[in-house]
Order: sequence, then structure tokens, then C-alpha cells
Amino acid sequence: MLRSVDQRWSELHSGNDRKIEKYQYQLISLFAMSLKNIAIVIPCWMRPEILSLTVKQLNILCEENINKVNITVIYSLSHEDPQISDVISALNFCMHKYYVVFSDNNLLGQKVNDAITIAISLDFDYIMNLGSDDLIHPDLIDLNLPFLEMEIP
Repeated sequence: MLRSVDQRWSELHSGNDRKIEKYQYQLISLFAMSLKNIAIVIPCWMRPEILSLTVKQLNILCEENINKVNITVIYSLSHEDPQISDVISALNFCMHKYYVVFSDNNLLGQKVNDAITIAISLDFDYIMNLGSDDLIHPDLIDLNLPFLEMEIP
């Protein structure tokens, strides 16, 4: 049976909100699938007060770019860090998606590599490396978006 657009609209709004929610969820899922997935890898060592600022900047970055890319932050920590409890406390303010990886602190490069290994296993499109004390420019994503869209590795 063929129905007009007006009939379909009436059916959707006839008190059956689940159909609308399901349709909205499907649209959101399709939209999210088309976005590039970016992992931001951040090795951390001490200085939790500076990490707190970085976390706040990342919260803003993720929120402002929610319609452009999917961002997940991978923090690489070390149990050897004398301020590990304060560093973990700084992560309590994360409002973005994140993972925590624990690595030995023998070499900074190893901490980065361990986080990158996780990012690769989670099948991200792109991996970005930042420091726990980096200031994050608000246009970071916009500056890199043309390269992401051209799919330049």
C-alpha cells in the first residue's frame, strides 16, 4: 500500500515516539559512521596541574568538533610516576571519550608506542601525538581537516 508523505508523517507522530527515536538513532549512527575517527595519544608524567589544563582544553576541542570528527584520547601513564594518584585525579575531569594505558617509564618513546599500539588495535583512521603539557589550539581540527578529508596518511 502506497502512502503519501503526509500520511507517513502522521503515522510517525501519532504517539509512537519509539519509531521517531529509532529513526533519529539510525540517522545519528549513519552520521557518526561517516566521521573520521581520530586517536590523540598523550604520554603523561607528573605535573597533574598542567594535565588538568590539557584535559579542559581537550574537553572543549571534542565538544566543538563533535560534528566534524570522532575524537578519543589515549593517555599513557606509568605506575612509577610519583604523582600518579594526582595524575589520575586530573583525568576525573575528562568529558571526552578516553582510554588509559599503563606503561613502564623507561623510555618516553615506549609509552607513546604502547598507546599507539592500542590506537591501531582500535582501528582509528588517524593518530595524533600531543604532550601532556601542550597547549591545544582551538583550530587544531580545522587545520587538519583538509588532510583528513583527502585521506592523506
